[in-house]
Amino acid sequence: MMKMDVIVIGDVNIDLIFYVKNYPGRGTNVISKRFETHFGGVGANTAVALSKMGLNVGLIGTVGRDIWGDLALDDLKKNRVDIALIDRVDRPTGVMVVLVDKEGERTIIGHRGANEHSRWKSSIKNSIKFVKVLHVSGYTFFNEDLGDLPIKDMNLAKEAEATTTIDLEGIAHRKELVLKLRNLVDYVFMNQDEARALVDFVTEEKLERLKEELRAKAVIVKMGGKGCLVFKEKLRKVKPFKVKVVDTTGAGDAFNSGFIYGIVRGLNLEDSCVLANALA
Repeated sequence: MMKMDVIVIGDVNIDLIFYVKNYPGRGTNVISKRFETHFGGVGANTAVALSKMGLNVGLIGTVGRDIWGDLALDDLKKNRVDIALIDRVDRPTGVMVVLVDKEGERTIIGHRGANEHSRWKSSIKNSIKFVKVLHVSGYTFFNEDLGDLPIKDMNLAKEAEATTTIDLEGIAHRKELVLKLRNLVDYVFMNQDEARALVDFVTEEKLERLKEELRAKAVIVKMGGKGCLVFKEKLRKVKPFKVKVVDTTGAGDAFNSGFIYGIVRGLNLEDSCVLANALA
């Protein structure tokens, strides 16, 4: 395994995307005029985006021993993501059914499947010794091991003086889980809903308190079409790029990837957020 710029810990899924005019009501049918199959999952999305930007990227995750797992691993290899740390188990590979409406907003029904059964392996230790950035998805704290894998890996990364980042997706409403990250994370990502679940009202004072509680370098709130908020020593808003929305699936993962790329390349905090908004 080659030395990595970034190692990502997160889900590997197959996305079945249906483009619809309206969402179905209970007990009704909606016919989709357009259907696509994509390789996704927060871990895979982030790893592939970083690889496409020229970084050496490894992914820690789990897929099933099924055809979906074969296809997902083939796609990761085609996108030059190192899959040496991906495990395979006798569970179905994660699948997400994504409904995209006429405004480009998406609604997801998903089954994480094999993702929930990721296990810590001793081979991970040597890989993290030399990594520049370790990025963790919050969903991994709902795995079978209740977050044992990401906590061990973040401790290893801090011992190696690597930068650590986390997206609080899935765990923002569980303050006791978030506080497990104290002294382990440098940059914390969350969207507006997650921020409200964690701190009630998104204010400078509350983001400062969260940053201090976690002893992080900065807290970043993703606000979709409104750009993002970043708190380090004071609260700043970084403006978005105006685009025609086609599909918001994976936009948050793209944001994370842009920010992480900026950190790896030595950009300052605000420029990293500008790049994150551009990718999102």
